[in-house]
Amino acid sequence: MIFNKSDNGKTEVKELLGFISKAVNFENLKTYVTSAENAIRKIISKEVFKLAEDHYLSEDYNTHSLDDILEVSEENPEPEEANAEIMAFLQLDILVSRIQLCVAFMAYKQFVPSNDLSHGANGRLVTKGEDQSTAWSWQIEKDNQNLNDLYHTFLSDLLDFLDDCCSNDDAEDISSAWISTDAYKLVKKCFIQSASEFDPYYNIESSSFMFHKITAGMHRIQLRKFKPALRAELYDKIAEYILDGKDPDDLTAAELNIYELCKMPLALYTMADSIMLFNAQILPDRIVQNFVANREGENQKNLPVAERSGAAKFLNNEADACMREVFMEVRKYWAEKEGVVLVDVPLVNIDPDEKFVRL
Repeated sequence: MIFNKSDNGKTEVKELLGFISKAVNFENLKTYVTSAENAIRKIISKEVFKLAEDHYLSEDYNTHSLDDILEVSEENPEPEEANAEIMAFLQLDILVSRIQLCVAFMAYKQFVPSNDLSHGANGRLVTKGEDQSTAWSWQIEKDNQNLNDLYHTFLSDLLDFLDDCCSNDDAEDISSAWISTDAYKLVKKCFIQSASEFDPYYNIESSSFMFHKITAGMHRIQLRKFKPALRAELYDKIAEYILDGKDPDDLTAAELNIYELCKMPLALYTMADSIMLFNAQILPDRIVQNFVANREGENQKNLPVAERSGAAKFLNNEADACMREVFMEVRKYWAEKEGVVLVDVPLVNIDPDEKFVRL
């Protein structure tokens, strides 16, 4: 467990969730913490979680600071190795704190609905203290949504931190663990590789949590729609270009243009699928804002199927329109490679009442 070292769990949770009462007992949260830890392991991998947990349980956790960095001196003529170790420990401290924050929010999110009621021999009861009264249902719903939004925000921060570690020399242990995960490898196979890269095509509010939720579907769409459209040879060349770090010299100007044109329809197709798959608590606010505005105080967990279908149909139609431009450029690309001359045939004097057109 990444909490309760030295029986200090109550203090740790209170520091992370400053809004909760000191009266909340860590023992009552333990089961939910264990469940939340399992959920986070599935997102960031067992290996990354274990790296953080082992550091948390070690003597090096929260025992270093930047003040410990050594300067070159007669006593320490080459302090680089010692300083590198300190910086690595500091990065691990950050990893632990980010994971703890996600675990604490998820655990409390699961705990609080049942804690709002007392469970006795006569069933579930509402207990009112002398100076407190039970919150209204709309207040509880609003607070639940806020807890959910905060959890997604902190989970996005954790994923962003892991990605940043891949370019941080002080976080080699974290980087090695993260880049070996299935989640990281899947992202690297996608034409769009981050939330910030996805946003210009469809705004997911820079949510890395949302981006990681949709990557599996996005990759399936690439294989199902884009690989046949581009042909395997061109698709594989673009995929290799992405995996190798996007060196501009690896693709021609025409190939780069086709790659860039693919991103808009890919994002739209992906979101059309996501609207049908995910509930309103996961989807970005802009997708469900009209729904939420019209249903204040009601259960907003699921969008009606008709509204989902309408939104998905609209996005698919927009994606199809963008794909037409991709098809045109791909057609030109292969015609040039194969030495085929394309001739534009003007379609004039077409009679809509005739079944056939003579060219």
